[in-house]
Amino acid sequence: QWIVAGDDDRGKAKNVGREAASAAARILGCPAVFPTFPAASSSTDFNDMAATSGIEAVRAIFEAGASNSPDVFETLSLDEIDNMPPPSWRIEGLIPAHALVLLYGRPGEHKTFIALDMVLRVAYGLDWHGKPTKQTGVLYIAGEGKYGIGQRIKGWRREHGLEGVDAPFKLLPIAVHMLDPASIAKLKRTIDQVRAEVAFEIGLVVIDTVSRSIPGEDENSQEAMSMFIDGCADIQQHCSGSVIGIHHAGKDLDRGMRGSTVLLGGCDT
Repeated sequence: QWIVAGDDDRGKAKNVGREAASAAARILGCPAVFPTFPAASSSTDFNDMAATSGIEAVRAIFEAGASNSPDVFETLSLDEIDNMPPPSWRIEGLIPAHALVLLYGRPGEHKTFIALDMVLRVAYGLDWHGKPTKQTGVLYIAGEGKYGIGQRIKGWRREHGLEGVDAPFKLLPIAVHMLDPASIAKLKRTIDQVRAEVAFEIGLVVIDTVSRSIPGEDENSQEAMSMFIDGCADIQQHCSGSVIGIHHAGKDLDRGMRGSTVLLGGCDT
């Protein structure tokens, strides 16, 4: 169980320690605990409390925090909302750093090549056609197989003079069933392993394609697409980044992407 041990900067105009610890606890979904001191004390952290009150007093606060954590939804005050950071971008003005993104088009319109160009530039820290990027690790799930995409990546690196130059990019050469909880749990473990291997945060996960990630399901099903969106949200939260889904357009391009409109409503970009 996670517990966030915060400072209590109660004597300052703004209690930064308590606010930061509370925000971290909300992200982790765990309790935050704070040291206690006599009213006249200027101490702020658990090291101070251990020195003045003893380690057993500190242990008691942690044990109480672990056992008394209420099972409630976290809420934000107006001040906490005001202090939320502005949205950040993985590719400036195009791919948010924390979002579900859908790239779709008709067959043969080079969706995979465009996606690869985007995420390889992010992995290498290169601008994307004049738009600044913020470097992060990438996990690319190639649901349609590794052979064709491998040639594209090889050609891209040769074109950009990056043959033999490594970057935090990993290819997962099989589809992941995004409606299956066991598969999503395995994907999260894989992300953790990749993070350790490349020594970089994995801030982008690409699912190529949406249809390969929901085998046997009807793309027009609201339930199936809702479960797909929930699975993507789980991965987003796990890596604190973005998921890019590559999808097909419908027969009538003017009507947008193929399948249930739940998918369009659930994406950010």
